[in-house]
Order: sequence, then C-alpha cells, then structure tokens
Amino acid sequence: MTTRVVNTKIAFLGPCEGKPVYYGRQRHLDNLPLQPVDVAVEDARATAAAFSVEREGFALVSHRSATSDFSDPIAVREVYLRELEQLIQSMTGAAKVVAMQGGVRRRSERSPQYRKDGTTVLGRFAHCDFSPNPAGSSVWVEPLLPPDELRERLRGRFAIFTVWRVLSDPPQDTPLALCDARSVRPDAQVCSDCVADPEGEPEFRFENSVFRHHQGQRWYYFSDMTRNEALVFKGFDSDTTRPSAVPHAAFDDPYCPPDAPPRESIDQRVIAFY
Repeated sequence: MTTRVVNTKIAFLGPCEGKPVYYGRQRHLDNLPLQPVDVAVEDARATAAAFSVEREGFALVSHRSATSDFSDPIAVREVYLRELEQLIQSMTGAAKVVAMQGGVRRRSERSPQYRKDGTTVLGRFAHCDFSPNPAGSSVWVEPLLPPDELRERLRGRFAIFTVWRVLSDPPQDTPLALCDARSVRPDAQVCSDCVADPEGEPEFRFENSVFRHHQGQRWYYFSDMTRNEALVFKGFDSDTTRPSAVPHAAFDDPYCPPDAPPRESIDQRVIAFY
C-alpha cells in the first residue's frame, strides 16, 4: 500500500526577542514571530497500530463514547471524563488517573459557527499545551487533589495526556498533525506563555511550549477520523527518559473535497499518576 504524504505548511517559531507569548483574543499583544515552513506530513492511517504513547508519544485508538452531545457540560463532566480516565488507565497502567475539567471545542475556519458557541480557534503553529518545566506543568495538577495526596503523588512520576476526538464526519478539512517526539531536538522546544483573555473576565496566564523547525522532524496525521476514535498524545512527562511534549498543529488537507463538513473537534486533558 502506498503511503500518502501531504506537502503543506506549518508555522514554527522564528527569531524571537524575549519570551514568546500569545493571547487568545488580543492578538496584537503577541510576541510570537512565526515562520511558515514546508513540511511533509505522512498519513499514518494504514499503520496506526504501530504508534505508541510510550514511543512516538501518540497513538490512535478505538474508543466509543456514550456521550452524544459534547456541548452539554453535565454529560461531558459526568460521562465523558470518566470514560477518558478509564481509557488512559487501560493504556498506561497508571495507579491513578484524573481528567481535567474545561475541555476545548474547536471548529475549522470554514464553519459558519467558527468561534461561536464557546468554540475556539485552531492551533495552526507547532506547539504543546504544557511546559517542559515540572513546576509549570504541575500547576494543572494542584487543583485536582487534596494537598496531602498531591504532595505524595508529585513525589512519583506523572504525565499529562490530551485526548483529541473529531465530532464532524470524515474527511477532515483541517486534520491535526503530530510530530514523533523522538525526532525533536531538545533545543527546538521553547517555553512560552499563553494568555487566556475572554472578554469581560480576568486573564489567566500559563506556561506552555512552542517549537522551532529543524531537519529530521517526522510529522504524521490520521486521515478520516471518526467519533469512535481517540487520538491520545502526551503533553508532559516528569520522567525525562520517556517521550514528552508532542508538537502538534492543524493544517489544511488539499486532498479533502471542498464540500466536506468543516472539522469540529474536542480535546480534553487527562493526568496519570504512576
């Protein structure tokens, strides 16, 4: 079987003075000089079973959810998050798994509902939602556990995963590209600040990562994803000998028919304690 390769452009961090920072709404305040780079993204659909969160840092798995309405916060909180905890526990064998509240729904720019109904923009540059610094990533853990248990859990290994699911029918006009964590040089990852600044609400700033491009990076995507699949990828691992901080970015698939439904997706963060 011939493997399809999409030649596309992904934006990477360019020369930057000071720490990169970007805002959700007030983009004129960004310090994020981006450079588009020609990237070959391999369609890994035919070889999906070969990928692992403990090797490349990501995996596509079959996962049927009982949740039918992902815009219903009660259904997401009481059903979907529990399903994701079970999924990550079965994949990792972790001693305890806790899903974070506040998942993110996104729509492609082609959608009439783009940036409406609580959805947000696509991440079209190479990034990771978490910091490589343990202190920067443990901030997500702190609200989830009682203080005594938190101190005990943080003495051991913990990892943060994103579970990404499409809600629209295939094919996807803007799939998610992921980079094999083993192919990313350590100096390509740059700590950055992301500022959530919804209008009329207090700002929330947290540290995450953006990436520079270099030769040898290996980028993949999985075509024609369905609601009954989950793309699981790692955002942080306190065990530095293991894959961590998978770079990812949305891109336009030129093979997608122009009348395909605009991509809609949801991603949730799940923390595993070992």
